[in-house]
Amino acid sequence: MAIDPGWRPFSFFDDSGWQGLDANLARELARRLQLQLQPDPVGYDALYDALALKRDDAAISAVVVDPARLADFAYTEAYFDAGVRLVARRGAGIGSTSDLPGRSVAVALGSDADRVARYWERRSAAMQRLPLADDGAAFEALRDGRADAAFLDALAAAQLIGDSGDGYVDISVEPRLYAIAVRRDNPRLLSALNEALAAMRSDGALERLIQQWTAQQR
Repeated sequence: MAIDPGWRPFSFFDDSGWQGLDANLARELARRLQLQLQPDPVGYDALYDALALKRDDAAISAVVVDPARLADFAYTEAYFDAGVRLVARRGAGIGSTSDLPGRSVAVALGSDADRVARYWERRSAAMQRLPLADDGAAFEALRDGRADAAFLDALAAAQLIGDSGDGYVDISVEPRLYAIAVRRDNPRLLSALNEALAAMRSDGALERLIQQWTAQQR
């Protein structure tokens, strides 16, 4: 498995070895497929080269699905959406971006979420963008009523909502899908990985793995 060892918190090394969401997922997939996992630290820019040269069978480390690479590589079903989320209090009448006109929306200034908020600000009548220092401050503004909603990074949203119970809705507005990459000439491995991921979704293992990992980031 080709990996980037410096992509915290998804893939990194510490005194215990390879850690992060991608490491935990790779171990569980290997267990379910009865395969021996051998991580190969190559760095993000070399992930596809390691596959093309058949040095590795698959690549994981926050790999974004890239349509431009589909001639040579294939991707599993996405296991994590690391994009921008729209977060609002449950019962506030906000279920999508179409509900933003006339609303105040908190955001971390200069972030990807801020870019998305500016986009919707131009398209939503009387939407008020409330720029703040970081995702934590944006969520605090939502929680104390200064904002009706917040655009947040997906990981920050998972962490902050996890600390606050189930009183919030969390909607993907700009997906950034992470998946496992394999060579296109290896359909058997692709199929096996997708079947294992589907089983993990079905039995709740993937959701539990992500929840445990996000809890560790708080």
